[in-house]
Amino acid sequence: MAEPQSQPRPASTTLRARFCPRCATELSERDVEGKLLPACGACDFIAYRDPKVVAVAVLSDGPGGTVWLIRRG
Repeated sequence: MAEPQSQPRPASTTLRARFCPRCATELSERDVEGKLLPACGACDFIAYRDPKVVAVAVLSDGPGGTVWLIRRG
């Protein structure tokens, strides 16, 4: 059953960052990997919407050896 149209949207879809949390400069939209995201022109901070937790492992076979990066998903 569909929800009524009068229901407010969740806050995460309606709130948008306006200022950089690092340096307080006003954010502008920038193309990041094909998506327009709020970004700071002063310190290059990018305000990702709904960031995800990921698992990463970095393996090495010793000093000066090969390094492997393994990413889940």
